[in-house]
Amino acid sequence: MSTPSIYVGSCAWRALEAFHVQCVQRLLQTPGIIYDMKVGDALVDRARSILATRFLMESEADVLVTIDSDILFKPADVHLIAEQAREYDIVAGLYWTRSNSRCIPTSHFLPDHPITLGTTEPQPIKWAASGFTAYRRGVFEELAKDLPLCHPDADWKFYPFYTPFPYDDDEAGLIYLSEDWALAQRARAKGFGVYLNPSVQLQHLGVYPFSHETALQSDLPEGRITVTRRRGEGAVYHVALEPDLFQNPELSLVNRFPKGTLIPQNRSERRRMEREKAHA
Repeated sequence: MSTPSIYVGSCAWRALEAFHVQCVQRLLQTPGIIYDMKVGDALVDRARSILATRFLMESEADVLVTIDSDILFKPADVHLIAEQAREYDIVAGLYWTRSNSRCIPTSHFLPDHPITLGTTEPQPIKWAASGFTAYRRGVFEELAKDLPLCHPDADWKFYPFYTPFPYDDDEAGLIYLSEDWALAQRARAKGFGVYLNPSVQLQHLGVYPFSHETALQSDLPEGRITVTRRRGEGAVYHVALEPDLFQNPELSLVNRFPKGTLIPQNRSERRRMEREKAHA
């Protein structure tokens, strides 16, 4: 029996990060990988849609894994989320926004659903960011049924899987979904699961690699991290790390185990917290 293949699709506009290339080189030394890249397209929803369409129309791979060109990862985690997507439909790894003042998860969690980092069991979330995410083939097969094939005579034809759209959210009201959250919402509307594997922790390259440690502050003893979103509040991080849980000499440049705090999900919440702190 042949090994099921994994179609890895990566978007890059102008350049690749050297450390990301090193991760890709290591990945290509593992079995069952088909690697594809879309470069030179500043419209990221189109670039992602083209890659997903190539996966669907030009390969027999059973899982698409999207990896952005500014993500550092371990090859084993690609195979892990791909295997889990075969059961759970969509499984994302955990990476963080590139911000010192508002470093939060790029995926959107469900209200009142705590997520404990370090566990390998996929946890349900609302919308998955596509920087490091596995999608079962059936997700795109089903979505394609309701979407037009754009530019059908071009070699870059695509189904607009990732086109952003306005969405009336129960929590936030009318919002504009980014391309990856839009894809996740389309999949949810079709009954597919959207999950995050909390043990798959990545680094998001900016001026320096942004990771879970950037979002937290000061030291705590051994334990685990729990991430909780409450309706209208944002993400609460209860932190106590196991010393070796997140240490990886290839990935981690930050060796501090910091203390958790309430991370606001938007600017108004941050301003409110700053006012409360100033008057405390």
